[in-house]
Amino acid sequence: MANRVSEILDGSSIDQWFYVNSQDNPADAGTRGMSADSLMNSSWIKGPAFLRTPDFPFTPGETARRVSVPPTAWSETSLTVNAKPQPKTSLFKDFSSYLRLLKAVAIALRWLPKHASHRKSRIDVDELRAAEMKVLLVTQHESFPDEHRKLHEHHPVSRKSPISRLSPFIGPGGLLRATGRIKRLADAEFDMKHPIILDGRHPVVKLLLIDSHSKFHHEGVEFLRAQLQQRFSILKLRFAVYQASLCGLSETRLTTTPAHDGRPPSRKTVLPKPTFH
Repeated sequence: MANRVSEILDGSSIDQWFYVNSQDNPADAGTRGMSADSLMNSSWIKGPAFLRTPDFPFTPGETARRVSVPPTAWSETSLTVNAKPQPKTSLFKDFSSYLRLLKAVAIALRWLPKHASHRKSRIDVDELRAAEMKVLLVTQHESFPDEHRKLHEHHPVSRKSPISRLSPFIGPGGLLRATGRIKRLADAEFDMKHPIILDGRHPVVKLLLIDSHSKFHHEGVEFLRAQLQQRFSILKLRFAVYQASLCGLSETRLTTTPAHDGRPPSRKTVLPKPTFH
């Protein structure tokens, strides 16, 4: 009602208003209940009686001009909401393995027009490689959004950035790569000279560590780090290995001698300790 009154006040002046008595208002016949016979003889069908008078249109008197508009009462309400900022979550945090993640992304990429030929076949190696590039790209965008934006705009990375010491640049596929120390080595591969930058705290890195640890037959941590550093430059890699909770098979030590070591009983005699031991 207040909006309607405001619209009338803005679009007209009080000199253009005329007062209509309730008994002459045809809208009452349509909104109030009455019989069919009464409706046929009402102002709803025939219109108000003053429209059929010879002096219409007429100029209303001073009483009819006195229209009072009640002031609109406005109330202000203020609300206070206590909300805690939610931490950013990765798109890939719910996957249980790195291979399952790559397969899911590869199937999703099949719906692109350029991958229509692969929709009825099994997932091949090329699809897994393309899916891995997309996963790594999304991982970098989630870990280093400001660095990606600045490098795309051809601006240097801030000195406070954790990857500033790596001299990052945008490489093939839009991936952030580091300028390695062996960049002038002709025989080294491109991934080794310019490794892909990743954040060790990202969930995808944990999946990558577990998958690589299994592929390398559960070798030690140093061997795993050496293999990963041939392709990736992972920030806080030691912390990421610790958080990945690897199986630890390579860390086991043989603390007891075997029960049957193949020696004859005569050679199993325990000699006494030396005098000055």
